[in-house]
Amino acid sequence: MRGPLGWAYAAAAQVARAVAAVTPVSEAKLLRALAARRGIRARYDAWGRTGRDRSRPLLWMHAPSVGEGLQARPVLELARRIRP
Repeated sequence: MRGPLGWAYAAAAQVARAVAAVTPVSEAKLLRALAARRGIRARYDAWGRTGRDRSRPLLWMHAPSVGEGLQARPVLELARRIRP
């Protein structure tokens, strides 16, 4: 990501990474969520090297709930028709 938004996103990711690194293990939902993000950059990098077809464009769709996923499906299907 480039420009001011990219810089802001990178800064937020650095803060989240720092918080996740010092967060103790706990059953609290927030702490579990932060702990799950530890090493996320490395996992995405690994996926990019091994699991992604680099001959195809990448479209990232954020749909964290089932309802949002169902709403995103027609958009994804349209994108696949336009750029197979």
